[in-house]
Order: sequence, then C-alpha cells, then structure tokens
Amino acid sequence: MRRGIPALAALLILAGCATTGGERLPPADLLETREIAEQAYADERYTEALPIYQALAESVPQDAEIWFRLGNIHARLDQPQQAIRAYEETLVRDPGQSKAWHNLGVIHLRNAANAYSQLCANASASDPLCRHAMETLEGLNALIRRRPANPSESTPDQPAAAAEPSHEEGPAIVPEEPIAPSPEPEPEAVPEDATGAPSTSDPDTGAPAP
Repeated sequence: MRRGIPALAALLILAGCATTGGERLPPADLLETREIAEQAYADERYTEALPIYQALAESVPQDAEIWFRLGNIHARLDQPQQAIRAYEETLVRDPGQSKAWHNLGVIHLRNAANAYSQLCANASASDPLCRHAMETLEGLNALIRRRPANPSESTPDQPAAAAEPSHEEGPAIVPEEPIAPSPEPEPEAVPEDATGAPSTSDPDTGAPAP
C-alpha cells in the first residue's frame, strides 16, 4: 500500500495543474513527479507508472524519453496498439532513437505472427496458404527472438538491467509464448522399381549406384 502513495501524490500534483487552466507544472513539481514515475517504472510497477507517464506526456509533450517509457509500459502491459502509438510519438521527436525503432519493429513482427497464427486457426487445413503461414511463423519466431548484436543490449524477451533507468534501458518488450514451429517435413519415399524393391540405379544416369 505504501508504494502506491508516491504514485497517488504524483497524480494529485498533475491533477492540480489541470484544474488551474492546464498550466505547465512548476519545475520542482515536474521533477518530483518524474522521479516518482521513474521509480515505479524501475520497480516494474507498470500499472501504477502508466497514468503518471500519460500525464507527463500531456504536460511535457515534446519530451521523447517520456513517450519512449510510455511505449515500453504499454508493451509490458500487453497493449501493442498503444505501444505503437507511443513509439511513433517518440520517433517524431527523436528520429535517432534506435531502441524505439527496435521495439516498434518487434511489436509489428508479433502482430504479423498473430495474424498468420489466426490464419492457420481459422482457414481450412487444405488451404495452401496454411503451409505458407506455418513457414512464415517459423521465420518470424526466429526474428523475434534474435539477440541484438551488442551483448549489452537486451533481447525482446529479457530486458537488460540498466545503471541509469531513465536513459539506458534496453528494449522493453513483453514476453510471449513461443510461436509453434512448422512441422518437420516427412522423409521422401525411396523410389521403387517395377518389382517393388528399392531402386539401386543412379537417378540421373540410370546406372547402378556404387
């Protein structure tokens, strides 16, 4: 219960600002509110952090870092569409934010994987697109779980710990259940001769195989 008190205080500060005509927060109040938001984020209390970051984004809309954090929170709360919007707002303000581009890409990949999964679940098993969808799912799964080239960066499933959470956090993407890989292809049948016995001839020349 005690952990929720700072978050409530931050919301009250922001609400007080809204009732006075939407004026910007005084620097001291803004700093305090941001510290409370960052602590909730660092503690992985995303449900508490969400409304604070939403209010901060309204109060300081030009701050790309706030939008990036908001995107990460939505992603971890399994709210992909809201996360996409927040990452896009980040990139409008800071097109060089590589982590926002990375996280945005991962979410789009997961949305694509979900679409192919729904295709297989709802289309006829005889539909030729089902096999294509399963093969595509396998490739998407590999891309989603691919580790970044820099080992200090996080994987999409396991965010790296950061010394400075407000600036150095890695991609913060919510874990998902693994996508089912496509079934292993069945082995091809050995050609038989007219007598029903396996052929021993070379398939190209017709000569007996050595």
